[in-house]
Amino acid sequence: MSHSTFAQLQQENDRLITERDRLQSELAQLKQDNDRLRQPRSQSQQASLLGAIAEVANLLLRSPDYTTVLPDVVRLLGEASGSDRCAIIQDVLHPTSQEQAATILSEWCMFGISETIEITSEFVPASPVEHFREIYDPLSQGEIQNFLVANLSNQIAQHIFQEQGNTSMLMVPIMSKGKFWGLIGFDSCGEPRRFDEAEIAILRIAADSIAAAIERQAKDEELRKSEALYRSLFEISNEGIYRWQLDPPVSLNLSIEEQVKQFYQHYSIQQSGQF
Repeated sequence: MSHSTFAQLQQENDRLITERDRLQSELAQLKQDNDRLRQPRSQSQQASLLGAIAEVANLLLRSPDYTTVLPDVVRLLGEASGSDRCAIIQDVLHPTSQEQAATILSEWCMFGISETIEITSEFVPASPVEHFREIYDPLSQGEIQNFLVANLSNQIAQHIFQEQGNTSMLMVPIMSKGKFWGLIGFDSCGEPRRFDEAEIAILRIAADSIAAAIERQAKDEELRKSEALYRSLFEISNEGIYRWQLDPPVSLNLSIEEQVKQFYQHYSIQQSGQF
């Protein structure tokens, strides 16, 4: 190799090294710019999510029957979280097998995304959870499940979720009086996504608001049943309530025998009622 050719190759190598360093520098700068731009957007998303949670809590608080506002609840949560599908799912017993199962109470889907029950007929009226134990058992203990569908070990569960178009999922348990009641599910059907800790903390508030509404409604129903029973007892009773008065009052300094005698001599019925 001639000296001039070697020199040319050396120059070309130096130029490539310089170009590589320039590109790496530009890439690092772009990454910094991207991180800087993402931070306000992330904060804006969290603010939007918090606003949705406040609206959800208000809806649940003002409604005497929480089930009537669940369609609005899942829509608000689904839109604010940027999910493709959002559902509230209750833990139930399967109507025929009496085994643990899940039923969808309400579901919202982004435009172009099919509802779960349109794809997976097992959810009508309820779907057994035997193939979802790796997800469902931790949920039953109050643990968040935030996973990629491709990473599931149970192939049947993986196939079912993939059939629904899910690439990743977040499930937030709803715990009522310390017991597992159900969950809020957030599905991603495009690019797989993991929710960050701040988003999950906010969505836990939504689950707590739903749990509070469930407990409040249960207490109201129990009170109404108690009142109805109380009224029915008096409606069928032959007993009455009377208000009577002693004139003049009987002195407590008298003997018992004298008090009884004075009572029969001086009492009069002022008001009576039959129930």
